[in-house]
Amino acid sequence: MQLTPDDVTALHLRWNSSRAAGEIPAAIQYRSAHGVGTFFLYAAFSPQACAQPELAALGECTVLFAQDAQTPERWQVIFSGPDTPPEQRPAAEWTDGDMRAVCARFGVTIPA
Repeated sequence: MQLTPDDVTALHLRWNSSRAAGEIPAAIQYRSAHGVGTFFLYAAFSPQACAQPELAALGECTVLFAQDAQTPERWQVIFSGPDTPPEQRPAAEWTDGDMRAVCARFGVTIPA
C-alpha cells in the first residue's frame, strides 16, 4: 500500500484527550536503550490514504507504527481490522526520518 508521512493528518496522545471524528486508535512501538516501549495515540489519515482498497476493506481499524527490531532506521505502519489475519494487514514502510518528522509535526516525542 502507498502511505506517505503527508497522509497523516492528525496524531496525538490518548492521555487526557478524546478521539475526534475520523481518528483511529494508534500505537507507536519503538526501540530504546531500555528495550521496547509503546505509547498510545489517536491518528487520522488523508481521504486518499483511506480510500485505498486495502484500507477501505478493513472498515474500523487500528494502526501500529513499529520500529524494526533489527534495523531501527526502518519503520512499519501496519493497519489492522477486528478480524484481519496478520498476513493480510496492509502495511507501509517508512524511514526513521519520516516517522520522526510526522511526530514532530504534531508535537509527539519518541523517547530515546
